[in-house]
Parts: sequence; structure tokens; C-alpha cells
Amino acid sequence: MNKYMEKEIDIRIDDNIFSPLGLGALNFGITQSLTQIIANSLDWRQLSEKEKYLLETKSEEMKAIIRVNKDSIEIWDNGIGMTLKELNNALKFGFSNDTIRKPIRKRKGIFGMGLILALLNIGWKFTIRTKSIFEKNEYEITINTRLIESKALKLSNLVIKSFESSDVESPMKDYKYGTYICISDLLSKKHKPEIWRQELGRNFSPEIESEGVKIIFIDNSLGENIELEPCRPEVTDIFPETKVHLEPLDLLIVPEYGDNKIPIKIRGWVALRQINASGSGRWGLHTFYRGQLIEAFHNDGPTNNGLLPTDPHPTIARIHGEIHLDMCLPTFTKLGWNTELKSWSDAKKGLKPILEELVKAARAYRKNKRKTSK
Repeated sequence: MNKYMEKEIDIRIDDNIFSPLGLGALNFGITQSLTQIIANSLDWRQLSEKEKYLLETKSEEMKAIIRVNKDSIEIWDNGIGMTLKELNNALKFGFSNDTIRKPIRKRKGIFGMGLILALLNIGWKFTIRTKSIFEKNEYEITINTRLIESKALKLSNLVIKSFESSDVESPMKDYKYGTYICISDLLSKKHKPEIWRQELGRNFSPEIESEGVKIIFIDNSLGENIELEPCRPEVTDIFPETKVHLEPLDLLIVPEYGDNKIPIKIRGWVALRQINASGSGRWGLHTFYRGQLIEAFHNDGPTNNGLLPTDPHPTIARIHGEIHLDMCLPTFTKLGWNTELKSWSDAKKGLKPILEELVKAARAYRKNKRKTSK
């Protein structure tokens, strides 16, 4: 046997990854980045049974306000805020605060990095100020990643400031608890608050509809502070007679994770929409993982290993639905699915007969409509 010596290895992450040129280069886009930030705010509502008594006097609805300024984007939420330890952990790579507070609902953020990735995909500088229901002081940290990029600042030198909650200059002065985030030195100043409002309405449909969450945009890009309509779920008119509910069909798929491998049922529904959307491309299946929208308007077929039994075509651009695939696994960024896993293949096989019938119905509708119009 050959002799060898063991040497130490340094695999620490370089500070430069903490910038828009590092993790920010993933290029999520504003919508997905804002989704991650709001998801983080919603996740901080989670309390253990012993902690719930602290909210007896906190009965207001959960609200997130996003103000789009010319040179910055500000977000406020009236959640329960972060403790000093939780704020510190939120800035760590790959750390999930589920280890501190057990969630009472499934988390929506990226696996332990959602907040950081979102901030770095929007701008170079950000401030987080939070007021926790569990602690007396407010905590604030400001990070200018241009200083990190230029080697003028090291991550190890960052500090979190502690303030008295009575601080009149606090951006949280109008909130009993919650978190404030300001992102400046933006990567893009192509502001589209109305489009972002519509897309976040779709992304947070379950929370808006069933949990009473409010997400409000204020357009201050021209200095006028115009409050837009609250985010609302996207409504698509369908033909009710074509709607098929999936849960009664008992489509059971063995999950890709866990030790017990208990089969999980595919839930949701599919139908034909009343308006053909081939021109816009906004048709297909909204797919979810544990309540989080992973992919909107999924219309991929065999070529891209998608769920549909045929590739996208104008003749089937009436297909619509919501499918919950809790047995499959999304990608790390939760912007799509890991389509190489067996669970995805099994889900495709289970859905194939239903979707084949839906494709036939879409084509038949188009054919009959053409005959009627002649």
C-alpha cells in the first residue's frame, strides 16, 4: 500500500461570492427576488405552541408593502420580526431557521439562502431592520457589497447594530413588530410595479385567498407615491364541464425523499380555458410543491421532459390547471423541477391518461369552433 500524508484544505467561501457578481449572477429577476423576500416575511409568522400567547394582542392582518422608488426598493412587513440570532442566521449561507422555530406551514423560500440570493439579485447595497416580538430592541445591518467586491470590507467585519425600540428615526416606528428592507444601488432601474403586482398575486394566491395576506405596491418611481391595487390571484375563466379533479383519482407516487417512502397523492385539477392563449404563451399548468408555486404555465412536452403528452402547439393552448406535486423535488432555486428523478417520471405516467384526454378535448374544441365560424 502506498504511503501518503494528509494535508489540511481550506474550502471557505470567498467573500466575493457575496455580491451581485457572485450569487447575484444567478439572475433571478425582480419578480422571483421579491417573491423570496415576501416568502421570508411570511415564514417569520411561524410560532411554536408555547409562543402563540405572545400574539394575543396582535390581531392585525399580515401585510407586506413594497415601495418602488427611483433609486431603491423598500419592503415593510408586520410579521413577528427576527431575533438577533435569527437575523444573524438569515445572513448565513445554507442555514435554515427551521432548526430554531418549527414551521406550522410549509416554508416557501429557497433552501436556506432565499433572502440573501434575493437581495443580491436586486442591488449592491441593502439594509435590514427588524423588530422581534420576542426581544425589546430593534436590530439593523447594512451591507454595501461594492466594498466587499473592492476588498475594502470583509464579511468577518460586519456588525449588527442594536437600537432602543423607541427610536423615532426607525423605519419601523409605525410597526409594533416586523421587518424593513431597503435595497439600493439597483442592478436595474427598469421599474415595472404593475407587472410585479400581477405576478406576485399569482405567486401568493393561496396566502391571499385563504390566509388573508395583503401585498401592496406603492409606485414612487416618479416621486408621486401612487398606491396600486392590492395583489390579487390571477383569475382564468374555464369551461366548468371540462374540469377534472385529480385527488379522487388516487394517483399515488412514491416520494424522492424521506425514509418511510409513503406514497403521496397528486392533487389539483385540470381544465380547458375559455380563451386560447397561444399568442401570449401564458397557458398550461401551474405546478406547486408544498403549496409554493414552482412553475407557472408549464406547457412542456416530451422534448423538454415536461408533463404534457405532446409538445406546445396552438391547438392545445387552452389547457389550464393547478397540480400539486409534493412527491417530486424542485431545483435548488425552486424555479423549476428536477425532471431527471424517478418521482417526476412516475408523476408523468400517472397524469398521462388525463392529460391525453385534455389534449384531445382542446383540439376538438378548436376544430369545432372553426367549423362553426365558417
